[in-house]
Amino acid sequence: MNTSNLRVLLVLAETKSINKAAQLLYMTAPTVKHALDSLEAEAGFALFDRSHAGLEITRSGKVFAGYAERTLALLDEGISLASEASTDGQKQLDAPWMTNVIQDPLFPSAFATFQLEHPEIVLNFRRVPSFLGEHYDVINGFADVTHTHAVSHPLSHLPLCCIVAKSHPLAGKKSIGIEELSPYRLFVPRSEMFDLMDDHARSFLNSDSANTEPITIFQEGDLFSQCFLEQCAAIVIGEWAVSNVAYADPIPIEETSFEYCLYTQSNPSASVATYVAFMQDYYATA
Repeated sequence: MNTSNLRVLLVLAETKSINKAAQLLYMTAPTVKHALDSLEAEAGFALFDRSHAGLEITRSGKVFAGYAERTLALLDEGISLASEASTDGQKQLDAPWMTNVIQDPLFPSAFATFQLEHPEIVLNFRRVPSFLGEHYDVINGFADVTHTHAVSHPLSHLPLCCIVAKSHPLAGKKSIGIEELSPYRLFVPRSEMFDLMDDHARSFLNSDSANTEPITIFQEGDLFSQCFLEQCAAIVIGEWAVSNVAYADPIPIEETSFEYCLYTQSNPSASVATYVAFMQDYYATA
């Protein structure tokens, strides 16, 4: 049975949509459908009920998906541990991070220091659209990562920030409460930001007090062309997002935070454990 098809199954179980799964996996919808058809043909039973509303996993499909996830986790663990037994003197670690994850500003210096002190361990970074069904040794991401077998290792807490033009009434403040944003039209980069927000921020933005106008979702590339109007504000992760823009002010939003974490398998290899311990120590003393 093709392990790639098993990974497709896990993403389908999460998204309940062939088109959404195709987007997350960077595949075409026909390719995803073919993978599902192949799995069902091999299994001998339906994994999903299909309707105009989308896919609904069957009882048999839930059981099968559970075993598929455990099987893939064991294979991933085997790959990680086998790499430890290599004799070439270097350990290659697969370290994906999601396309919507904005890296912590400390990370570049932390990683560079790690590589200087541990040249025997090489981290292969790559962006992925989703961690669902992905092989990994260590994941770099925020605390929204969902994976049955992933163990989180917190590194730091990052504030939400409000980004405004220097002519904006809020400009120059050292910090603000999120309620102070209620008079202004708000912009949020990517819909995934709502999933990353803590309960305090999410409940405000979903309330009537946030604004009478809908919150605008925009892509990161539109940030500087759309949101810096005098009466508008953008909500982003971390003030470094606009640290090089002379006409914008980042303002930390009080009582909001994101937890930046590393994720590993439940039984990480020695090299992964070394990397996690180093990063935790680096962030604790930075």
